[in-house]
Amino acid sequence: MTLPKITTTLPYEDFAVETDRTWVDWIHEADDPKKNHLKPEALDDLLVLAVSQGNIGGLFCSSILAEFGADVIRVEPPEGDLARKFSPFGYQYKGTGLGYLMEGRNKFHITLNLKKAEGQESFRRLAAQADVVIETSKPGVMDEYGLSYRHLKEINPRLIYATVYTYGHFGPESGCGKPDYDICDQARSGVMAVTGEAEE
Repeated sequence: MTLPKITTTLPYEDFAVETDRTWVDWIHEADDPKKNHLKPEALDDLLVLAVSQGNIGGLFCSSILAEFGADVIRVEPPEGDLARKFSPFGYQYKGTGLGYLMEGRNKFHITLNLKKAEGQESFRRLAAQADVVIETSKPGVMDEYGLSYRHLKEINPRLIYATVYTYGHFGPESGCGKPDYDICDQARSGVMAVTGEAEE
């Protein structure tokens, strides 16, 4: 793809360097099918509903489907997804962190309050047309809202329902309530021991 040369600086004072274009430009340009005719469209007949709050795994999962052409609708709570604030070193661009700019791209974004009947009904109408639902809630939350697989399969039997949750919904630790952070996963998996201490 040939783009006009733009000399600009990154929006972060500490990292201000001259570049042909900012990473924000790259995100928009690399993702725009009108500019990037090489975008794969293997999944262009799929509609995906992605419901996650502060979960990069859920964002990444739906990003992969979007990159292959699926229409992904991100469903966020009224206050917005916590993941919008995730960013290396706390830097944000126009109030949004780099992580969300990368993994929130190429999707439609809507706001629904799934704690209220009106939001639940709107979600059901979307799920009736969807091919895939991706959700990242703790065990029992979507069930409480009447939006779990056992509820949605009644209105859409062909629906694929994917849950992205560290401890699973039915395993021995499904209700453990433990936090899900990178450092916790490193400790539990043994990766932390391989990494070693900073002074080593």
